[in-house]
Amino acid sequence: MKIIIDLVANHTSWDSKLLTEHTDWFTTNERGAVVSPNADWNDVADLNYEHHELRKYMIEMMKYWVQEIGIDGYRCDVAEMVPTDFWNRARKELDKVRPVLMLSEGSLPEHHVEAFDLTYSWSVYDVLGKIINGTTPVSVFDDILRTEAYQFPKGSLRLRFNTNHDKNAWDGPAVLKFSVPGAKATAVLAFTFPGVPLIYNGEEVGSDKKLSLFEKVDIDWSNGVAFRTLYESLARLRRDHRSLRGGEYLVANNSDGQKVYSFVRRSGADFVLVVINFSKEQRSVSIEVPAVPSGELKDYFTKSSATVKDGKLDAVLKGLEYRVFVPARAQQGE
Repeated sequence: MKIIIDLVANHTSWDSKLLTEHTDWFTTNERGAVVSPNADWNDVADLNYEHHELRKYMIEMMKYWVQEIGIDGYRCDVAEMVPTDFWNRARKELDKVRPVLMLSEGSLPEHHVEAFDLTYSWSVYDVLGKIINGTTPVSVFDDILRTEAYQFPKGSLRLRFNTNHDKNAWDGPAVLKFSVPGAKATAVLAFTFPGVPLIYNGEEVGSDKKLSLFEKVDIDWSNGVAFRTLYESLARLRRDHRSLRGGEYLVANNSDGQKVYSFVRRSGADFVLVVINFSKEQRSVSIEVPAVPSGELKDYFTKSSATVKDGKLDAVLKGLEYRVFVPARAQQGE
């Protein structure tokens, strides 16, 4: 296990030592008074990265936590509100200490050029509720991937999630926003869609608590056995199949392409076929499965068999149900 910590480089509290000792490092208005980053964030003061000494201070602080404390990187809060050239320089200096992981809470393509390994995929989260409610077709997922391919450097990693600290606090946890089966279906998507999955505090037990940003909430491990089993299975699935960690993505068209989402992840001989019914009603589909040889497949979760014949596979899925098919011969670790 490696540990990254949250870094808020855009602003400080009004009673921070930095503001007391270096008022000149902060953004001021025409009257010379320190201001907030925007009108909604009046509880914090905005740092001004036009000051070279501030940049030096921040980089030295970041190096301290890596070199002296031993953390493995940073999750950079509102990274888009800090100049990208600062992040680029900070990454170069950190890498001189040792390799780190840098996660941007933003989603700027330019963050992937030098500074960051990962950016937040807000675009996928933003369509999940619309798809489940039936106002948006599942084909929007392919539109998102095409847009990312045009905008982002090749190999950019996007963080996929069905909730996070902001969304939980304002929208509610996934089990409330999407329903219990919807939370499971969207978790399956996060673990199999191209990118890197995020598990937010309590999601692995299906927590229905709306978590405050400023209070500690312990996970209740006595509940949520079904969710724990699901997340453990998803973690093993991703570990056992390299196609999910870095394989190519192939569209698998099906006969109900408005409601049922299906795709193949492939790396060499390893492949995974994912089918998710984002409708609340049962659906029967015939799926075209590119690059999957004819023969028997195994559902990773139920262990039931399915057969690919003439490049197609038939499946029946209940509302918000999912199927993840792997080669019948696949063993753990392959």
